[in-house]
Amino acid sequence: MSKLPALFLTLAASGCFIIEPDPVPCSNTPTCVPPPEPFDVMTVTPNLDLLFVIDDSPTMQNKQVSFQAAFPALLARLSAVEGGVPNLHLAVVSSDMGTSAAGDATPGGSIGGVGQGCSGFGKAGLFQLGQATLPDPDDRFLLQTRGGERNFEGTLADTFTAMSALGASGCGFEQPLAAMTASLSGPAENAGFLREGANLAVIVLSDEDDCSAEHTTLFGPDGGPMGTLSSFRCFRFGVECDQATDTLGSKTNCRPAAATHVAGIDPFASFLLGLKGDPTRVMFGAIVGDAAPIEVETKLVNNQSQIALKASCRYTPAAGGEDVTADPGVRFAALADSFEGISRLESICSEDLTAAAANLGDALVELMGTSCLPVTISNETNCFVEDRRDAEPGIVNVLQACSTLDGVGANCFAVASDPTCGSGQRLSISRPIPPHGDEWSKLRCLE
Repeated sequence: MSKLPALFLTLAASGCFIIEPDPVPCSNTPTCVPPPEPFDVMTVTPNLDLLFVIDDSPTMQNKQVSFQAAFPALLARLSAVEGGVPNLHLAVVSSDMGTSAAGDATPGGSIGGVGQGCSGFGKAGLFQLGQATLPDPDDRFLLQTRGGERNFEGTLADTFTAMSALGASGCGFEQPLAAMTASLSGPAENAGFLREGANLAVIVLSDEDDCSAEHTTLFGPDGGPMGTLSSFRCFRFGVECDQATDTLGSKTNCRPAAATHVAGIDPFASFLLGLKGDPTRVMFGAIVGDAAPIEVETKLVNNQSQIALKASCRYTPAAGGEDVTADPGVRFAALADSFEGISRLESICSEDLTAAAANLGDALVELMGTSCLPVTISNETNCFVEDRRDAEPGIVNVLQACSTLDGVGANCFAVASDPTCGSGQRLSISRPIPPHGDEWSKLRCLE
């Protein structure tokens, strides 16, 4: 594949693109008008980078099992993507970031015992294999292509079940958004997961709200102005309501607080969207506690009364025993509501998470998109189409309109009328020459 200049294409009345030469570069004459800059109309990619952020705190064992059982429902919905299940990179990261904080270089003091508490940088955003064993011990994420390439044995569902079995000994000050950011910020151990030509999705599984720390003061000693050393601090300093968050009773109009001891949520959304620069290529999903009702109560802990956040939802296991509960996910709900990309929020308060997993699968299908154009292109709009490969960054191959090839067996494209599309138009790419697994395409136009 050689590097080609961008070819400008005009949408003819027939609905197909006709090739025209490059515009003449602007000279230094005063009357010269520089050519307009192109803008992206849509990206067509068969690639999906899928990150699961899993809470491994002491109350999560049964919820991990429930989601593992429901995971095939997500895959079943994902198979509805045009062309089938995408070329996947799939990784798992723990919500355990120890006592580290975004605004401080060194972690706070340890909390709890070794192996059952919060210490240092925790699992530091490194991809986790759980109980899975991969043929190549250096691999830290799963790879599966439509062409049959994979780096694991057995089924994807079974391998994910083993990989996501993180146990329940992680830090109870869960920092899933901080873990997401750390994992995607370039640790050497996680290298190769993110692909330029892939859409990106992050799915959180947690029974408590995000408690990503801004400063290590969050983990300060018991008592004093910070109150009891417990995860109630996450609500007290990470959420604000119309009523004080450190008093008993119901709370209304609760929302993420500005960053003090707990980080604000806006930087996490900006980080995630910034990885692609196009909100239509990013998804945030979460299976978490219901965002309401919200009430502060007292609980007996080690025979001592402590202020605590009341669970917002619960269910009784089919086998009996104590109810399984989850705390209100106020920060998660706010992030999902304000997210500029695709988002989906589901309740963790069910022993059967099949419906939740299926709904997340539907959101992934929406993320991967269809060949329908997101906007209508007029006949006068100048456009061009590029093929790119992640293995050859900077190399662009321009496809000609199929109508210009006179039957020559080369890759080509067309834009045709389609009343089933919201825009009334569909992009069709014909590939007699099979694409590489990392190949993706862009439709770009000029104002």
